[in-house]
Amino acid sequence: MVAEIFTKLMKQAVELNMTSGFSINNKISVSYLQYVDDTIVLLNGTVEEAENLLIVLQVFEGVTGLLVNLTKISVISIGANHNLQDVAEILHCKIEDFPLKYLGLPVGATCRNFKVEKKLIQIMRAFLWGTSAGKKKINWIAWKRACIPKKAGGLGIRNLKQTNRALIAKWT
Repeated sequence: MVAEIFTKLMKQAVELNMTSGFSINNKISVSYLQYVDDTIVLLNGTVEEAENLLIVLQVFEGVTGLLVNLTKISVISIGANHNLQDVAEILHCKIEDFPLKYLGLPVGATCRNFKVEKKLIQIMRAFLWGTSAGKKKINWIAWKRACIPKKAGGLGIRNLKQTNRALIAKWT
């Protein structure tokens, strides 16, 4: 799978200190998030990491034969505004700001009554199990088990609540 190639490239980039992402309690390291064909890459906002990400993307293109559409890339800063323009120029992308929409849902918005997690899980479940004309199909595995890592017998789908907490911990 193409996503597996990107995963391996990003893991190697972190191991070689090309990108850092962030870690939670020195146990969990997060350098990117993926859902279907959408990817969020987390960098420290340095010029060096942006250049290294560009190298990773070029290697990805060479290995897969696919082209990365740099016009669809956006850079968003969380406290690294001093390098934002330089990073955007290196990646040949546009600069955006919060709040933004990701998978049709607001990110960085202050609206507390919107059930973002529930809606995202609904989208993920519909994608995994499929729906047709509003009819639900059989769920062959419990959602809790689907969120267990592959090595432990699950499907490796990220737990949104834990991922959200990790991102909030990083950004606060």
